[in-house]
Amino acid sequence: MTATITERPTQTAETTAAATATQATTDTQTDANRLTFAVAMIAVMVAVTVMAVVGAVTGIPTLMFASSVLAAITMGVGIYAGINLLQAR
Repeated sequence: MTATITERPTQTAETTAAATATQATTDTQTDANRLTFAVAMIAVMVAVTVMAVVGAVTGIPTLMFASSVLAAITMGVGIYAGINLLQAR
């Protein structure tokens, strides 16, 4: 623990570089997680749309009602996630 004055700035620069690299890795992982969530929400929206079409074609009111409720929930979550994705950029 007897570092000279010239060694201390080097230690600080190395620590700062390691912290910056860790932060960059964390940001990349967070962006990947957000993108994965957005893709999953799009898949859910497509599935609900197919469910609504099947309900409309077959004329089953329960299926149409369930798809409309799921569509409203999915739309709210998708819009919220999209806004967060845009703000993250």
